[in-house]
Amino acid sequence: NSYLYPSIGGSFVFSELTKNSLPFLSFGKIRGSWAQVGSDLDAYQLALTYGLGADQYNGNILMGTPNELVDPNIQPSLSSAIEFGVDLRFAKNRLGLSVTYYDESKTNEILSVSVAGASGFTSKKINAGQIDRQGVEIQLEAKPFASKDFNWDLNLNFAKNTTEIVELAEGINAFIAETGTFGTSSGARLVHVVGQRWGQIRGGGIKKIDGKNVVDASGLFVAQPDSYFGSALPDFTGGFLNTISYKDFQLNFNIDFSKGGKYFSLSDHWGTFSGLFERTAELNDKGNPSRDPVADGGGVHVQAVNADGTPFDAYIDAQTYWHQFRSRNIAETNVYDLTFVKLREVSLGYNLPVKKMGLSKYVQKATVSLVEIGRAHV
Repeated sequence: NSYLYPSIGGSFVFSELTKNSLPFLSFGKIRGSWAQVGSDLDAYQLALTYGLGADQYNGNILMGTPNELVDPNIQPSLSSAIEFGVDLRFAKNRLGLSVTYYDESKTNEILSVSVAGASGFTSKKINAGQIDRQGVEIQLEAKPFASKDFNWDLNLNFAKNTTEIVELAEGINAFIAETGTFGTSSGARLVHVVGQRWGQIRGGGIKKIDGKNVVDASGLFVAQPDSYFGSALPDFTGGFLNTISYKDFQLNFNIDFSKGGKYFSLSDHWGTFSGLFERTAELNDKGNPSRDPVADGGGVHVQAVNADGTPFDAYIDAQTYWHQFRSRNIAETNVYDLTFVKLREVSLGYNLPVKKMGLSKYVQKATVSLVEIGRAHV
């Protein structure tokens, strides 16, 4: 089978017409494109092919029918995108700006939906849904200093993207894209919801009254199943690249940043459950180890409300407190914001004098660098 997905694009360098009227503009170009891209299933997925088992029975090869049924009328998904942009250079190319806007719509998304087990299958692969994506990308380049011995180059990039689930299969408003480890119990799942941003984090939350956590008679949190904590996608991302060179020395440092987005930390989930993380052994507000018995001044201080909204203020045994999130399927306390500013890399290099070393016949350029990889700071 074959399918067609065309594209067209063009650009216009308008700075050729403005050399006299805009002398400060070194280069100017506008560009645009429209394209369609198709995607289909892998080989052998259109038919009910038998799976070859790894084990044998009495020397015979074992094979099994698949658990997923494929719609016989399934079609390739189609992504249609339009893009516009402008590229500008100023002051003899020492300052540059590039801006791109894009708008993409993906239809006939190929999804696997659950079906009744009585049918002999557990899921069915169908065409369904529409996903719209819009965004803008900006890149700023600058050369503040340029001389024979000293040069300084800057590069700043920024990207903002919005991806929305417009439609899923008929009668379906939410679709579990990824369950993840323990996602069906105390973990979190990645869910696509109609009318929401792509990739909503869903899992067990804590029931609240007027923004305050609710506890039961034992002082433990009341779970609120299938709570939504936000999209896994950031609001915007970017980076800042610096290159400073003096004669044969070169200094580079790169900074990345991201705002918004959520993630569930499974390591944090089990680290607190097992008591391996530091906060499970901190001093409470009495100045006593929280792992000490409550009768001896230990415990975790819980301030919440009862089911009727009346205040609750008590100390809970530390192990009981930290174990409740697993036993009550609560993922909320392990969902974090993705916002960060990170020093990605710092490097200091030196260009070896290959000519003086008599290596120019074999090596054009050789650089020795010290590199430090940075960490993120939220």
